[in-house]
Amino acid sequence: MCNSEGELMMDKERLENIYKDHVVNENTKRTEWMRLKTEHVKKLEVEIQNLMKQKAMLQDQLDRYHDKEMERR
Repeated sequence: MCNSEGELMMDKERLENIYKDHVVNENTKRTEWMRLKTEHVKKLEVEIQNLMKQKAMLQDQLDRYHDKEMERR
């Protein structure tokens, strides 16, 4: 226990600062987590677009090959 009101005030201020630091750190972590999630989603969207383009290109190649085979018959 604290022996004087001065010590009590210091302890209260110290606890408030610790709490504020904790809240700030948690908010910072949450903000950083959301930023990383958003960044990751954007990268995945780009990858999906690239895969869709690749799929379209491969489908086109397959269609051309199929058309050539049909012409041979």
